Amino acid sequence: MSVNLTEQRPLAARPVAEAVFLAPVPALARVRRPAVEVESGVVGGSGVAVNILAFDALLQGPAGAAA
Repeated sequence: MSVNLTEQRPLAARPVAEAVFLAPVPALARVRRPAVEVESGVVGGSGVAVNILAFDALLQGPAGAAA
């Protein structure tokens, strides 16, 4: 088997893409994303609180029963 060493290989497998300049983000979008994160945290935290309270209530049994 022979290898041709006279050919030059390309420097990169793919051509380099032109620089992409992103448009500036509007101020409302900068506020909306953290607001969604806070909302998700509040919903998740309240779910955990409800689960803990329900578990505690089930462990203690009926409120009027004498132990």
